[in-house]
Amino acid sequence: MAHGTYPRATRLQDGSILGVHTAFQGGTNIIAVVRSTDNGLTWSPVGEVTRGVGDIDNPFIVQLPNGKIVCAFRNHSRDSGGRYTWFRITACGSDNGGADWRYLSTVEENGNPVTGLWEPFLRIARDGSLQIYYSRELSGSDQDSIQRVSRDGGVTWSADKTISGAGIVARDGMLGLAPFEGKLIAVFETNQDGPMSIKSVESPDDGATWGNRQPVYSAKGIAAAPQVTNCGGKLVVTFQTDEEGLDTSIVMLVGRPGAWSKKMLVSPKKSSWAGILTLDESSVLVMFDNGGCKTRRITLR
Repeated sequence: MAHGTYPRATRLQDGSILGVHTAFQGGTNIIAVVRSTDNGLTWSPVGEVTRGVGDIDNPFIVQLPNGKIVCAFRNHSRDSGGRYTWFRITACGSDNGGADWRYLSTVEENGNPVTGLWEPFLRIARDGSLQIYYSRELSGSDQDSIQRVSRDGGVTWSADKTISGAGIVARDGMLGLAPFEGKLIAVFETNQDGPMSIKSVESPDDGATWGNRQPVYSAKGIAAAPQVTNCGGKLVVTFQTDEEGLDTSIVMLVGRPGAWSKKMLVSPKKSSWAGILTLDESSVLVMFDNGGCKTRRITLR
């Protein structure tokens, strides 16, 4: 896919796939944009969302019903000693397929050195509004999953809503979401029961209310950084785990809340930060960092 890390992608209305990832160049972080016209076999550069010397990372991209594209990412500042001084989730927009970008909004920001903001996830709701989900630290041992809604393409945002983590002290984070049988399913990592594991919550009303917290996968070591997609009516979850050794690999589960099976090794050791995209009714594209952004097409049996 490209040099860099944290790859994510979305299917555009013209049938191509637009991807984003974080690239690094001489101390500068770059949110790079790439395109594939052959279902992820090959990629070509398109543009850059932004670049800077701060902690710019965790990009996520989606196309609005009107054809415009929105990318959200973490956009943090550090002092000369490398300590965080300001946390932001920033949204930018493109009107020409990802070639040029403009600032839309700051979804949330704060200057508290222990309350970071991480890993935005974007989706289009059934009513056409734009939903963003992300992780908000409350302390070193506590983190919640947050939702906001935009009805003007990412320029302004609703008040925040906690969808997981309220009422418990645990580090919920790294959200991924997908529709399933009329519900919206969110998967996330959490250390609620000790080492990082994967759990889920669900919404019966497309994100208005949330509940039914339950386990997805507990590893012998850690299981973290999940993403999820619906492929042909089945939920497919990817995450990284160190079960196969000291270094993390990307594995995949297929199933539904309460009934997960078919654990499959997707990538070799020293792989991380996987994203996933449905290609058709029987195959998915898994993107991950393994010495650069790599992809693998997997057909479900």
